[in-house]
Amino acid sequence: MQCGLRASLVVGLLLFVIALMTLSPHPASAHAMLLSTEPAEGTILDTAPEQVTLTFSEPVSVVDGGTVLYVRGYDPRPLTPAVQDETVTVSLPIDLADGTYALQWRVISADGHPMAGTLMFSIGQPSLAVDVPILTTSSAMEWGMNVSVWAKYLGLLATTGLLIGGWSYARSDWRALIRIVRWTAMLAILGAVLELPFAAAVQTGHDRWQWASMRQLDSSSLIAAVLVVAGMAVVLMLSVRDRFWSRVAATVVAVIACLAPLLTGHTRTQLPESVMMFADAAHLLAASFWLGGLIILTLGLRRSGHLVSFATPAGAIATVSRFSTLAAWSVLLLAGSGTAMAWVILGTPRDLIDTDYGRDLLLKVALVLVIVVLAALNRFRILPRLERDYDVLLPRLRRLVVGELMLLIVVVGVTSVLVQQNPNTVAEAVQPTVLFDGSIPLDKDHTATVIVRDTGDERVTVVVAISSSTGPLDEPLDSVNAEWTLPDEGLGPITVRLFPDELSTSYGGTTALPSSGDWTLTIRARIDRFTDSRGSVTVSVP
Repeated sequence: MQCGLRASLVVGLLLFVIALMTLSPHPASAHAMLLSTEPAEGTILDTAPEQVTLTFSEPVSVVDGGTVLYVRGYDPRPLTPAVQDETVTVSLPIDLADGTYALQWRVISADGHPMAGTLMFSIGQPSLAVDVPILTTSSAMEWGMNVSVWAKYLGLLATTGLLIGGWSYARSDWRALIRIVRWTAMLAILGAVLELPFAAAVQTGHDRWQWASMRQLDSSSLIAAVLVVAGMAVVLMLSVRDRFWSRVAATVVAVIACLAPLLTGHTRTQLPESVMMFADAAHLLAASFWLGGLIILTLGLRRSGHLVSFATPAGAIATVSRFSTLAAWSVLLLAGSGTAMAWVILGTPRDLIDTDYGRDLLLKVALVLVIVVLAALNRFRILPRLERDYDVLLPRLRRLVVGELMLLIVVVGVTSVLVQQNPNTVAEAVQPTVLFDGSIPLDKDHTATVIVRDTGDERVTVVVAISSSTGPLDEPLDSVNAEWTLPDEGLGPITVRLFPDELSTSYGGTTALPSSGDWTLTIRARIDRFTDSRGSVTVSVP
Protein backbone atom coordinates (compact mmCIF):
# COMPACT_ATOMS: atom_id res chain seq x y z
CA MET A 1 0.00 0.00 0.00
CA GLN A 2 1.35 3.39 -0.94
CA CYS A 3 2.41 6.02 1.61
CA GLY A 4 -0.24 8.57 0.62
CA LEU A 5 -3.01 6.02 0.94
CA ARG A 6 -1.62 4.81 4.29
CA ALA A 7 -1.63 8.35 5.61
CA SER A 8 -5.21 8.89 4.46
CA LEU A 9 -6.36 5.67 6.13
CA VAL A 10 -4.61 6.50 9.41
CA VAL A 11 -5.96 10.05 9.54
CA GLY A 12 -9.40 8.81 8.51
CA LEU A 13 -9.34 6.23 11.30
CA LEU A 14 -8.42 8.90 13.85
CA LEU A 15 -11.22 11.16 12.63
CA PHE A 16 -13.65 8.24 12.75
CA VAL A 17 -12.70 7.50 16.36
CA ILE A 18 -13.30 11.16 17.25
CA ALA A 19 -16.68 11.10 15.48
CA LEU A 20 -17.54 7.82 17.20
CA MET A 21 -16.91 9.40 20.60
CA THR A 22 -19.35 12.21 19.77
CA LEU A 23 -22.16 9.91 18.65
CA SER A 24 -25.03 9.20 21.00
CA PRO A 25 -24.45 5.96 22.91
CA HIS A 26 -26.75 3.03 22.14
CA PRO A 27 -25.58 0.20 24.35
CA ALA A 28 -28.49 -2.17 23.85
CA SER A 29 -30.59 -0.78 21.08
CA ALA A 30 -32.95 -2.62 18.78
CA HIS A 31 -35.31 -1.90 15.94
CA ALA A 32 -38.17 -3.85 17.53
CA MET A 33 -40.43 -2.33 20.18
CA LEU A 34 -42.16 -3.98 23.12
CA LEU A 35 -45.84 -3.36 22.41
CA SER A 36 -47.52 -4.97 25.42
CA THR A 37 -47.09 -7.35 28.33
CA GLU A 38 -49.51 -9.65 30.12
CA PRO A 39 -49.66 -8.94 33.00
CA ALA A 40 -49.00 -5.24 32.52
CA GLU A 41 -46.16 -3.41 34.26
CA GLY A 42 -46.92 -2.84 37.96
CA THR A 43 -50.08 -5.01 38.01
CA ILE A 44 -51.20 -6.40 41.39
CA LEU A 45 -52.71 -9.86 40.86
CA ASP A 46 -54.95 -11.81 43.24
CA THR A 47 -53.39 -15.15 42.27
CA ALA A 48 -50.13 -16.21 40.71
CA PRO A 49 -50.24 -16.21 36.86
CA GLU A 50 -49.20 -19.30 34.96
CA GLN A 51 -47.15 -17.33 32.43
CA VAL A 52 -46.00 -13.93 31.27
CA THR A 53 -46.50 -12.87 27.63
CA LEU A 54 -44.39 -10.25 25.86
CA THR A 55 -45.57 -8.95 22.48
CA PHE A 56 -43.15 -7.12 20.17
CA SER A 57 -43.56 -5.15 16.95
CA GLU A 58 -41.60 -7.67 14.87
CA PRO A 59 -40.36 -11.27 15.18
CA VAL A 60 -37.70 -11.81 17.83
CA SER A 61 -35.56 -14.65 19.13
CA VAL A 62 -34.68 -15.29 22.76
CA VAL A 63 -31.24 -15.31 24.35
CA ASP A 64 -30.21 -18.39 26.32
CA GLY A 65 -30.07 -17.46 29.98
CA GLY A 66 -31.50 -14.01 29.27
CA THR A 67 -34.82 -14.50 31.12
CA VAL A 68 -34.54 -14.42 34.92
CA LEU A 69 -37.15 -14.04 37.69
CA TYR A 70 -36.16 -12.00 40.74
CA VAL A 71 -37.85 -11.76 44.15
CA ARG A 72 -36.36 -10.23 47.25
CA GLY A 73 -34.75 -12.69 49.67
CA TYR A 74 -34.32 -15.52 47.14
CA ASP A 75 -31.80 -16.45 44.49
CA PRO A 76 -32.60 -15.42 40.89
CA ARG A 77 -34.45 -18.13 38.96
CA PRO A 78 -33.50 -18.57 35.28
CA LEU A 79 -36.51 -19.37 33.11
CA THR A 80 -36.83 -20.84 29.61
CA PRO A 81 -39.16 -18.79 27.36
CA ALA A 82 -40.92 -19.95 24.21
CA VAL A 83 -41.08 -17.71 21.15
CA GLN A 84 -43.52 -17.62 18.25
CA ASP A 85 -42.85 -14.80 15.79
CA GLU A 86 -43.56 -11.56 17.70
CA THR A 87 -44.73 -13.25 20.92
CA VAL A 88 -42.54 -14.49 23.77
CA THR A 89 -44.21 -16.67 26.43
CA VAL A 90 -42.50 -17.29 29.77
CA SER A 91 -43.94 -20.09 31.93
CA LEU A 92 -43.68 -19.19 35.63
CA PRO A 93 -42.97 -21.57 38.53
CA ILE A 94 -46.08 -22.90 40.29
CA ASP A 95 -44.82 -22.13 43.80
CA LEU A 96 -44.87 -18.32 43.64
CA ALA A 97 -45.87 -16.80 46.97
CA ASP A 98 -47.37 -13.36 47.53
CA GLY A 99 -45.00 -10.49 46.94
CA THR A 100 -43.42 -8.31 44.23
CA TYR A 101 -41.54 -9.97 41.35
CA ALA A 102 -39.29 -8.68 38.59
CA LEU A 103 -38.93 -10.57 35.30
CA GLN A 104 -35.81 -9.58 33.42
CA TRP A 105 -35.79 -10.49 29.72
CA ARG A 106 -33.45 -10.22 26.73
CA VAL A 107 -34.30 -10.89 23.07
CA ILE A 108 -32.79 -10.31 19.64
CA SER A 109 -34.88 -8.49 17.04
CA ALA A 110 -35.26 -9.52 13.41
CA ASP A 111 -32.55 -7.08 12.32
CA GLY A 112 -30.03 -8.76 14.62
CA HIS A 113 -30.00 -6.17 17.40
CA PRO A 114 -30.52 -6.93 21.12
CA MET A 115 -33.11 -5.42 23.41
CA ALA A 116 -33.73 -6.00 27.09
CA GLY A 117 -35.97 -4.87 29.91
CA THR A 118 -37.61 -5.67 33.24
CA LEU A 119 -41.30 -6.33 33.97
CA MET A 120 -42.44 -5.86 37.59
CA PHE A 121 -45.71 -7.29 38.97
CA SER A 122 -47.08 -8.30 42.36
CA ILE A 123 -49.11 -11.22 43.68
CA GLY A 124 -51.44 -10.47 46.59
CA GLN A 125 -50.00 -7.80 48.86
CA PRO A 126 -46.97 -6.10 47.26
CA SER A 127 -43.72 -6.62 49.13
CA LEU A 128 -40.49 -4.69 49.21
CA ALA A 129 -39.45 -3.97 45.62
CA VAL A 130 -36.66 -6.20 44.39
CA ASP A 131 -33.39 -4.73 43.17
CA VAL A 132 -32.65 -6.00 39.65
CA PRO A 133 -29.20 -5.58 38.09
CA ILE A 134 -29.27 -3.10 35.22
CA LEU A 135 -28.54 -4.77 31.89
CA THR A 136 -25.52 -3.25 30.18
CA THR A 137 -23.20 -4.29 27.38
CA SER A 138 -19.44 -4.13 27.75
CA SER A 139 -18.11 -0.95 26.16
CA ALA A 140 -15.12 -2.93 24.89
CA MET A 141 -17.45 -5.26 23.01
CA GLU A 142 -19.39 -2.30 21.58
CA TRP A 143 -16.23 -0.58 20.40
CA GLY A 144 -14.93 -3.83 18.95
CA MET A 145 -18.23 -4.26 17.11
CA ASN A 146 -18.12 -0.71 15.71
CA VAL A 147 -14.51 -0.92 14.54
CA SER A 148 -14.90 -4.39 12.97
CA VAL A 149 -18.02 -3.28 11.05
CA TRP A 150 -16.16 -0.15 9.93
CA ALA A 151 -13.25 -2.28 8.65
CA LYS A 152 -15.66 -4.60 6.82
CA TYR A 153 -17.51 -1.77 5.09
CA LEU A 154 -14.31 0.12 4.25
CA GLY A 155 -12.71 -2.98 2.74
CA LEU A 156 -15.82 -3.97 0.79
CA LEU A 157 -16.49 -0.51 -0.63
CA ALA A 158 -12.84 0.16 -1.49
CA THR A 159 -12.38 -3.21 -3.20
CA THR A 160 -15.53 -2.85 -5.30
CA GLY A 161 -14.82 0.78 -6.14
CA LEU A 162 -11.24 0.09 -7.22
CA LEU A 163 -12.35 -2.69 -9.56
CA ILE A 164 -15.17 -0.59 -11.03
CA GLY A 165 -12.73 2.29 -11.47
CA GLY A 166 -10.38 -0.02 -13.34
CA TRP A 167 -13.14 -0.60 -15.91
CA SER A 168 -14.53 2.92 -16.16
CA TYR A 169 -11.66 5.44 -16.17
CA ALA A 170 -8.35 3.82 -15.12
CA ARG A 171 -8.08 0.88 -17.50
CA SER A 172 -4.34 1.33 -17.97
CA ASP A 173 -3.65 0.77 -14.29
CA TRP A 174 -5.18 -2.63 -13.57
CA ARG A 175 -1.98 -4.15 -12.21
CA ALA A 176 -1.37 -1.26 -9.84
CA LEU A 177 -5.00 -1.27 -8.67
CA ILE A 178 -4.95 -5.02 -8.06
CA ARG A 179 -2.07 -4.58 -5.63
CA ILE A 180 -4.23 -2.21 -3.60
CA VAL A 181 -7.27 -4.50 -3.96
CA ARG A 182 -5.37 -7.26 -2.21
CA TRP A 183 -4.99 -5.05 0.87
CA THR A 184 -8.58 -3.80 0.89
CA ALA A 185 -9.98 -7.32 0.37
CA MET A 186 -7.98 -8.58 3.34
CA LEU A 187 -9.30 -5.65 5.41
CA ALA A 188 -12.88 -6.67 4.53
CA ILE A 189 -12.18 -10.30 5.48
CA LEU A 190 -10.63 -9.26 8.79
CA GLY A 191 -13.58 -7.01 9.65
CA ALA A 192 -16.19 -9.63 8.72
CA VAL A 193 -14.47 -12.36 10.76
CA LEU A 194 -13.99 -10.18 13.86
CA GLU A 195 -17.53 -8.83 13.66
CA LEU A 196 -19.07 -12.22 14.47
CA PRO A 197 -17.74 -12.74 18.02
CA PHE A 198 -18.26 -9.07 18.86
CA ALA A 199 -21.83 -9.19 17.53
CA ALA A 200 -22.53 -12.37 19.50
CA ALA A 201 -21.22 -10.77 22.71
CA VAL A 202 -23.33 -7.64 22.19
CA GLN A 203 -26.47 -9.62 21.38
CA THR A 204 -26.21 -11.89 24.41
CA GLY A 205 -24.95 -9.19 26.80
CA HIS A 206 -21.61 -10.83 27.60
CA ASP A 207 -18.47 -8.82 28.29
CA ARG A 208 -16.14 -11.17 26.42
CA TRP A 209 -16.06 -13.57 23.48
CA GLN A 210 -17.81 -16.88 24.18
CA TRP A 211 -18.37 -19.82 21.86
CA ALA A 212 -21.86 -20.35 23.29
CA SER A 213 -22.76 -16.81 22.23
CA MET A 214 -21.61 -17.49 18.66
CA ARG A 215 -24.15 -20.30 18.36
CA GLN A 216 -26.99 -17.82 18.92
CA LEU A 217 -26.18 -15.66 15.90
CA ASP A 218 -29.02 -15.61 13.39
CA SER A 219 -28.57 -17.36 10.06
CA SER A 220 -28.74 -14.13 8.04
CA SER A 221 -25.74 -12.66 9.85
CA LEU A 222 -23.76 -15.85 9.31
CA ILE A 223 -24.68 -16.02 5.60
CA ALA A 224 -23.71 -12.37 5.10
CA ALA A 225 -20.36 -12.96 6.80
CA VAL A 226 -19.71 -16.05 4.66
CA LEU A 227 -20.53 -14.10 1.48
CA VAL A 228 -18.10 -11.33 2.43
CA VAL A 229 -15.26 -13.66 3.43
CA ALA A 230 -15.74 -16.05 0.51
CA GLY A 231 -16.23 -13.22 -2.01
CA MET A 232 -13.12 -11.36 -0.95
CA ALA A 233 -11.13 -14.62 -0.90
CA VAL A 234 -12.21 -15.29 -4.49
CA VAL A 235 -11.17 -11.75 -5.45
CA LEU A 236 -7.74 -12.40 -3.93
CA MET A 237 -7.37 -15.62 -5.92
CA LEU A 238 -8.55 -14.05 -9.17
CA SER A 239 -6.20 -11.10 -8.71
CA VAL A 240 -3.24 -13.44 -9.16
CA ARG A 241 -4.04 -13.85 -12.87
CA ASP A 242 -4.09 -10.69 -14.95
CA ARG A 243 -6.54 -11.80 -17.64
CA PHE A 244 -9.74 -10.32 -19.01
CA TRP A 245 -12.13 -12.93 -17.65
CA SER A 246 -10.37 -12.91 -14.28
CA ARG A 247 -11.00 -9.17 -14.09
CA VAL A 248 -14.66 -9.63 -15.02
CA ALA A 249 -15.16 -12.40 -12.47
CA ALA A 250 -13.36 -10.46 -9.72
CA THR A 251 -15.55 -7.42 -10.31
CA VAL A 252 -18.81 -9.42 -10.31
CA VAL A 253 -17.83 -11.30 -7.15
CA ALA A 254 -16.82 -8.06 -5.43
CA VAL A 255 -20.19 -6.47 -6.23
CA ILE A 256 -22.04 -9.50 -4.83
CA ALA A 257 -19.96 -9.40 -1.64
CA CYS A 258 -20.50 -5.64 -1.36
CA LEU A 259 -24.27 -6.25 -1.34
CA ALA A 260 -24.07 -8.93 1.39
CA PRO A 261 -25.00 -6.42 4.16
CA LEU A 262 -28.47 -6.26 2.58
CA LEU A 263 -29.20 -9.57 4.32
CA THR A 264 -28.90 -7.99 7.77
CA GLY A 265 -29.92 -4.84 9.62
CA HIS A 266 -32.72 -2.40 8.90
CA THR A 267 -33.11 -3.52 5.26
CA ARG A 268 -34.69 -6.82 6.33
CA THR A 269 -37.28 -5.31 8.65
CA GLN A 270 -38.49 -2.14 6.91
CA LEU A 271 -41.48 -1.94 4.61
CA PRO A 272 -41.82 -1.59 1.70
CA GLU A 273 -38.98 -4.10 1.57
CA SER A 274 -38.40 -3.67 -2.18
CA VAL A 275 -37.78 0.06 -1.74
CA MET A 276 -35.31 -0.56 1.08
CA MET A 277 -33.45 -3.28 -0.80
CA PHE A 278 -33.10 -1.22 -3.97
CA ALA A 279 -32.17 1.97 -2.11
CA ASP A 280 -29.61 0.21 0.10
CA ALA A 281 -28.03 -1.54 -2.90
CA ALA A 282 -27.78 1.73 -4.81
CA HIS A 283 -26.34 3.42 -1.73
CA LEU A 284 -23.61 0.81 -1.31
CA LEU A 285 -22.57 0.75 -4.98
CA ALA A 286 -22.53 4.54 -5.30
CA ALA A 287 -20.43 4.84 -2.13
CA SER A 288 -18.02 2.17 -3.40
CA PHE A 289 -17.50 4.02 -6.68
CA TRP A 290 -16.83 7.29 -4.86
CA LEU A 291 -14.44 5.76 -2.31
CA GLY A 292 -12.56 3.68 -4.88
CA GLY A 293 -12.21 6.67 -7.17
CA LEU A 294 -10.76 8.87 -4.45
CA ILE A 295 -8.22 6.16 -3.62
CA ILE A 296 -7.20 6.02 -7.29
CA LEU A 297 -6.88 9.81 -7.48
CA THR A 298 -4.87 9.89 -4.26
CA LEU A 299 -2.44 7.34 -5.67
CA GLY A 300 -2.25 8.92 -9.11
CA LEU A 301 -1.75 12.53 -8.03
CA ARG A 302 1.02 11.95 -5.53
CA ARG A 303 4.45 13.24 -6.44
CA SER A 304 6.01 9.80 -6.91
CA GLY A 305 2.95 8.31 -8.55
CA HIS A 306 3.37 5.51 -11.07
CA LEU A 307 -0.19 5.14 -12.37
CA VAL A 308 -0.12 5.28 -16.16
CA SER A 309 -3.36 7.27 -16.31
CA PHE A 310 -1.65 10.14 -14.47
CA ALA A 311 1.78 9.92 -16.14
CA THR A 312 1.26 13.10 -18.16
CA PRO A 313 -0.60 16.32 -17.37
CA ALA A 314 -3.05 15.61 -20.19
CA GLY A 315 -3.68 12.07 -18.91
CA ALA A 316 -4.13 13.24 -15.31
CA ILE A 317 -6.57 15.98 -16.36
CA ALA A 318 -8.58 13.55 -18.51
CA THR A 319 -8.72 10.90 -15.75
CA VAL A 320 -9.76 13.36 -13.05
CA SER A 321 -12.36 14.85 -15.36
CA ARG A 322 -13.88 11.44 -16.19
CA PHE A 323 -14.03 10.49 -12.53
CA SER A 324 -15.51 13.86 -11.57
CA THR A 325 -18.34 13.43 -14.08
CA LEU A 326 -19.13 9.90 -12.96
CA ALA A 327 -18.79 10.85 -9.29
CA ALA A 328 -21.43 13.56 -9.73
CA TRP A 329 -23.91 10.87 -10.77
CA SER A 330 -22.87 8.68 -7.86
CA VAL A 331 -23.50 11.60 -5.46
CA LEU A 332 -26.99 12.04 -6.89
CA LEU A 333 -27.59 8.31 -6.47
CA LEU A 334 -26.30 8.48 -2.89
CA ALA A 335 -28.57 11.43 -2.08
CA GLY A 336 -31.65 9.82 -3.61
CA SER A 337 -31.16 6.39 -2.04
CA GLY A 338 -30.20 7.89 1.32
CA THR A 339 -33.32 10.07 1.35
CA ALA A 340 -35.51 7.08 0.50
CA MET A 341 -34.03 4.98 3.30
CA ALA A 342 -34.28 7.81 5.84
CA TRP A 343 -37.93 8.34 4.91
CA VAL A 344 -38.73 4.64 5.32
CA ILE A 345 -36.77 4.19 8.56
CA LEU A 346 -37.67 7.43 10.37
CA GLY A 347 -41.07 8.20 8.91
CA THR A 348 -41.24 11.95 9.69
CA PRO A 349 -38.78 14.85 9.38
CA ARG A 350 -39.32 15.54 13.08
CA ASP A 351 -37.55 12.28 13.93
CA LEU A 352 -34.31 13.74 12.54
CA ILE A 353 -34.26 15.99 15.62
CA ASP A 354 -36.14 13.93 18.19
CA THR A 355 -34.21 10.66 17.87
CA ASP A 356 -30.56 9.82 18.44
CA TYR A 357 -30.55 7.95 15.13
CA GLY A 358 -31.83 11.04 13.31
CA ARG A 359 -29.25 13.33 14.88
CA ASP A 360 -26.41 10.96 14.03
CA LEU A 361 -27.79 10.72 10.49
CA LEU A 362 -27.61 14.52 10.28
CA LEU A 363 -23.94 14.30 11.28
CA LYS A 364 -23.34 11.91 8.39
CA VAL A 365 -25.18 14.22 5.98
CA ALA A 366 -23.13 17.20 7.18
CA LEU A 367 -19.88 15.31 6.52
CA VAL A 368 -21.07 14.31 3.05
CA LEU A 369 -21.98 17.94 2.27
CA VAL A 370 -18.42 19.00 3.19
CA ILE A 371 -17.08 16.36 0.79
CA VAL A 372 -19.43 17.59 -1.92
CA VAL A 373 -18.17 21.15 -1.43
CA LEU A 374 -14.56 19.96 -1.81
CA ALA A 375 -15.52 17.99 -4.92
CA ALA A 376 -17.28 21.04 -6.35
CA LEU A 377 -14.13 23.12 -5.83
CA ASN A 378 -12.17 20.53 -7.78
CA ARG A 379 -14.74 20.32 -10.55
CA PHE A 380 -15.57 23.97 -11.11
CA ARG A 381 -12.57 25.94 -9.81
CA ILE A 382 -9.45 23.83 -10.33
CA LEU A 383 -10.15 21.52 -13.27
CA PRO A 384 -10.98 24.31 -15.77
CA ARG A 385 -7.64 26.01 -14.98
CA LEU A 386 -5.56 22.89 -14.49
CA GLU A 387 -4.33 22.67 -18.08
CA ARG A 388 -2.96 26.25 -18.00
CA ASP A 389 -1.40 26.14 -14.50
CA TYR A 390 -0.82 22.43 -13.96
CA ASP A 391 2.29 22.66 -11.77
CA VAL A 392 0.76 25.41 -9.61
CA LEU A 393 -2.68 23.87 -9.12
CA LEU A 394 -1.70 20.21 -8.84
CA PRO A 395 -0.67 20.43 -5.14
CA ARG A 396 -3.99 22.12 -4.34
CA LEU A 397 -5.90 19.47 -6.24
CA ARG A 398 -3.97 16.75 -4.41
CA ARG A 399 -4.77 18.23 -1.00
CA LEU A 400 -8.47 18.51 -1.80
CA VAL A 401 -8.63 14.91 -3.02
CA VAL A 402 -6.85 13.62 0.11
CA GLY A 403 -9.26 15.68 2.23
CA GLU A 404 -12.23 14.15 0.43
CA LEU A 405 -10.82 10.66 0.97
CA MET A 406 -10.23 11.15 4.70
CA LEU A 407 -13.72 12.57 5.25
CA LEU A 408 -15.30 9.74 3.26
CA ILE A 409 -13.47 7.22 5.44
CA VAL A 410 -15.07 8.94 8.43
CA VAL A 411 -18.49 8.78 6.73
CA VAL A 412 -18.05 5.02 6.28
CA GLY A 413 -17.27 4.79 9.99
CA VAL A 414 -20.34 6.80 10.98
CA THR A 415 -22.43 4.59 8.70
CA SER A 416 -21.09 1.48 10.44
CA VAL A 417 -22.40 2.92 13.72
CA LEU A 418 -25.74 3.99 12.22
CA VAL A 419 -26.58 0.51 10.96
CA GLN A 420 -26.48 -0.73 14.57
CA GLN A 421 -28.60 2.04 16.06
CA ASN A 422 -32.25 2.19 16.99
CA PRO A 423 -34.38 4.50 14.81
CA ASN A 424 -37.38 4.25 17.15
CA THR A 425 -38.56 7.23 19.15
CA VAL A 426 -39.92 5.10 22.00
CA ALA A 427 -37.57 3.63 24.56
CA GLU A 428 -37.88 -0.14 24.67
CA ALA A 429 -36.85 -0.74 28.26
CA VAL A 430 -37.30 1.50 31.29
CA GLN A 431 -34.90 0.99 34.16
CA PRO A 432 -35.97 2.30 37.60
CA THR A 433 -34.71 5.83 38.29
CA VAL A 434 -33.78 6.90 41.81
CA LEU A 435 -35.73 10.06 42.72
CA PHE A 436 -34.58 10.32 46.32
CA ASP A 437 -31.99 8.52 48.44
CA GLY A 438 -31.40 9.94 51.91
CA SER A 439 -32.36 10.11 55.56
CA ILE A 440 -35.42 11.72 57.18
CA PRO A 441 -35.57 12.39 60.94
CA LEU A 442 -38.79 10.99 62.43
CA ASP A 443 -38.25 12.18 66.00
CA LYS A 444 -35.32 12.88 68.28
CA ASP A 445 -34.49 9.17 68.57
CA HIS A 446 -35.46 7.65 65.21
CA THR A 447 -34.41 8.16 61.58
CA ALA A 448 -35.80 6.73 58.35
CA THR A 449 -33.47 5.93 55.46
CA VAL A 450 -35.62 6.33 52.35
CA ILE A 451 -35.11 5.34 48.71
CA VAL A 452 -37.71 6.44 46.13
CA ARG A 453 -37.59 4.99 42.62
CA ASP A 454 -39.56 5.84 39.50
CA THR A 455 -40.43 2.44 38.00
CA GLY A 456 -42.25 3.85 34.95
CA ASP A 457 -45.94 4.02 34.01
CA GLU A 458 -46.47 6.80 36.60
CA ARG A 459 -45.58 4.44 39.45
CA VAL A 460 -43.11 5.04 42.27
CA THR A 461 -41.66 2.63 44.82
CA VAL A 462 -40.73 3.62 48.37
CA VAL A 463 -38.27 1.59 50.45
CA VAL A 464 -37.77 2.58 54.12
CA ALA A 465 -35.36 1.34 56.79
CA ILE A 466 -35.86 2.74 60.31
CA SER A 467 -33.16 2.96 62.95
CA SER A 468 -32.79 4.42 66.42
CA SER A 469 -29.88 6.22 67.99
CA THR A 470 -28.48 2.83 69.01
CA GLY A 471 -28.83 1.16 65.58
CA PRO A 472 -31.39 -0.72 63.48
CA LEU A 473 -34.61 -1.75 65.22
CA ASP A 474 -34.75 -5.40 66.21
CA GLU A 475 -38.51 -5.80 66.38
CA PRO A 476 -40.96 -5.31 63.46
CA LEU A 477 -43.12 -2.22 63.63
CA ASP A 478 -46.89 -2.36 63.77
CA SER A 479 -47.42 0.17 60.99
CA VAL A 480 -45.27 2.05 58.45
CA ASN A 481 -46.99 4.27 55.86
CA ALA A 482 -46.00 6.64 53.08
CA GLU A 483 -48.23 9.64 52.44
CA TRP A 484 -47.98 11.59 49.17
CA THR A 485 -49.37 15.13 48.78
CA LEU A 486 -49.03 17.68 45.99
CA PRO A 487 -50.03 20.99 47.60
CA ASP A 488 -49.77 23.05 44.40
CA GLU A 489 -52.58 21.01 42.81
CA GLY A 490 -54.47 20.06 45.94
CA LEU A 491 -53.77 16.34 45.50
CA GLY A 492 -53.48 13.93 48.40
CA PRO A 493 -52.85 12.64 50.82
CA ILE A 494 -52.35 9.34 48.96
CA THR A 495 -51.56 6.81 51.69
CA VAL A 496 -49.54 3.69 50.87
CA ARG A 497 -49.05 0.87 53.37
CA LEU A 498 -45.39 -0.20 53.44
CA PHE A 499 -44.90 -3.92 54.04
CA PRO A 500 -41.88 -5.46 55.75
CA ASP A 501 -39.43 -7.75 53.99
CA GLU A 502 -38.79 -11.27 55.24
CA LEU A 503 -36.39 -10.04 57.92
CA SER A 504 -38.50 -6.98 58.89
CA THR A 505 -35.46 -4.76 58.46
CA SER A 506 -37.01 -2.56 55.79
CA TYR A 507 -40.46 -1.74 54.43
CA GLY A 508 -41.64 -1.05 50.91
CA GLY A 509 -44.59 -0.34 48.67
CA THR A 510 -45.57 0.93 45.24
CA THR A 511 -48.22 3.42 44.16
CA ALA A 512 -49.32 5.39 41.10
CA LEU A 513 -49.06 9.17 41.27
CA PRO A 514 -51.52 10.98 38.96
CA SER A 515 -49.35 14.03 38.23
CA SER A 516 -45.75 15.16 38.03
CA GLY A 517 -44.41 17.86 40.31
CA ASP A 518 -42.77 18.45 43.68
CA TRP A 519 -44.58 15.97 45.91
CA THR A 520 -44.31 15.96 49.69
CA LEU A 521 -43.53 12.48 50.96
CA THR A 522 -44.31 11.87 54.64
CA ILE A 523 -43.12 8.69 56.34
CA ARG A 524 -45.23 7.68 59.35
CA ALA A 525 -44.02 4.91 61.63
CA ARG A 526 -45.75 3.57 64.75
CA ILE A 527 -42.70 2.83 66.86
CA ASP A 528 -44.87 1.51 69.68
CA ARG A 529 -48.48 1.92 70.76
CA PHE A 530 -47.67 5.26 72.35
CA THR A 531 -45.31 6.70 69.69
CA ASP A 532 -46.39 7.69 66.17
CA SER A 533 -43.36 9.36 64.52
CA ARG A 534 -43.25 11.11 61.18
CA GLY A 535 -40.92 13.03 58.86
CA SER A 536 -41.29 14.67 55.45
CA VAL A 537 -39.21 15.40 52.38
CA THR A 538 -39.89 16.92 48.95
CA VAL A 539 -39.50 14.54 45.99
CA SER A 540 -39.53 15.80 42.39
CA VAL A 541 -41.54 13.31 40.34
CA PRO A 542 -41.14 13.61 36.53
